[in-house]
Amino acid sequence: MTGVLENPENEAKYFAMYVGVVINRADPDKLGRVKFRIPGLIVESAWAFQGGAPGAGGGGTGRRGLKWVPKLDAHVCVWFHQGDIDHPFYLTGNWGAPDDKDGVERNESPGGGKEPAIGHFVSEDEAPDLDEGEVAAETTAEDDPDILQMETDDFHVMIDEREGKRRFQIRHKKTGDNVEYDVEASAWLMRATTSIDLQCLGLINIQGNQIQINGRLVRTTDDPI
Repeated sequence: MTGVLENPENEAKYFAMYVGVVINRADPDKLGRVKFRIPGLIVESAWAFQGGAPGAGGGGTGRRGLKWVPKLDAHVCVWFHQGDIDHPFYLTGNWGAPDDKDGVERNESPGGGKEPAIGHFVSEDEAPDLDEGEVAAETTAEDDPDILQMETDDFHVMIDEREGKRRFQIRHKKTGDNVEYDVEASAWLMRATTSIDLQCLGLINIQGNQIQINGRLVRTTDDPI
């Protein structure tokens, strides 16, 4: 299907960059293509390929690249191959402002507490006196450009490259469950709502209401095992 112009008789070439709004993401070929509209120019575009993305790892061949389809109503940067409006490409990935206009509270965890503030790493040295479910001070990407973030509806991935605070974290936004690697301490930290299954050749330090080692229940007391 070719692009539908608001002015069908306009056959000019379009070499500028435009901002489009995604109106269709159900690509029948499952290639990550989208259709968009450009107010004042295009009502519905042809299927647009993603032009590229950070860390795509040499895409453009079979089963290689980054497939990250923007949501409906997302803004995308648009351009056209050799100015041909029927051969569009798009770029996305800008950090969007939080959308809290619906008034829905999305930070409740199943345990009744609040998830850590978006963009904040909660660790024992940063928040030693926090009660269960309490949120530590917030640090966001807006505070420091050395905090790199990627976020979806359910997951939040962060790489903190600040000197002396380098760490990597993957977190489930609704439960607060997370996996974190502290570069400075060379240590892993895991938090889970339900269970954690660990295998390690070194020391494992576990805190929980019930602990099993090799399938045997261990009493959680201060006495040595």
